[in-house]
Amino acid sequence: MGKRIKLLPGESVRENQTKAGTKMLFVFDPPNTKTPIAKGKLEWKSDDVTYSIQTEKNTTNIAAVPPPAKKP
Repeated sequence: MGKRIKLLPGESVRENQTKAGTKMLFVFDPPNTKTPIAKGKLEWKSDDVTYSIQTEKNTTNIAAVPPPAKKP
């Protein structure tokens, strides 16, 4: 398990990976650090990938954000 990073709403983290891979991500509620409120498998190939963590109505989701459309 990697280093824990505390993020507040609107904050972000960047990480540079030199080759394709996967990583498990666990999201914890600060008052209860024993049980994750969400977990997800992050996967990347050779392109940049952005993931979003959103909480709505006591449900936390982790999802890949589609890249912006390329201009012709």
